[in-house]
Amino acid sequence: YFASGKINFIKKNLETSFAFIFTLYVGYTIYKFLYTEFEISMILEFLIVFLFSYSVFRSVRKYLIFVGFVNLFLIYLFINNVIPVKYTVMLFNSCIVITIINYARHIAILNTNDKLLFANNIVNNGSLLVIAVNKKGGLIFCSKTIAGILGYKADEVMAFCLCKLTDDPELAGEKYIHDFVDNN
Repeated sequence: YFASGKINFIKKNLETSFAFIFTLYVGYTIYKFLYTEFEISMILEFLIVFLFSYSVFRSVRKYLIFVGFVNLFLIYLFINNVIPVKYTVMLFNSCIVITIINYARHIAILNTNDKLLFANNIVNNGSLLVIAVNKKGGLIFCSKTIAGILGYKADEVMAFCLCKLTDDPELAGEKYIHDFVDNN
């Protein structure tokens, strides 16, 4: 973590490196199932790894490939009776529930992104000028529509005071911002 802030190579390849290390750990977990004496804690370890796999494999395609490999592994466990059948069935059912949870997370993220995109389109592509000011009247947000309305670019006006932008001295200072009443 600390090296990622200082070394560019690590920073650029952090996600890929973590996914590779995670895959190695999954392989180690599978190895323990196949070649060591079965323990109940191995089930918990496997389920935790499976739960976090959605966060590691950011792409839905990579995640679904991982889910496919996990299902093949569970079928192998079941057919070859590597662990007791009741634990294999419990693992399979738990993986189905975890996959549904991760799918619901994915849908929630997509819906949130759609809402943000919609709000962004309203603010930046509408016919209204949207600005936000701090208590001293300094601009902290300005929509891109300012270019068509006032002729400024949004990043140009961010350093302005509201009174300077509108040439109205009454809009200056904390008193106006505090006492403002919307007459609409």
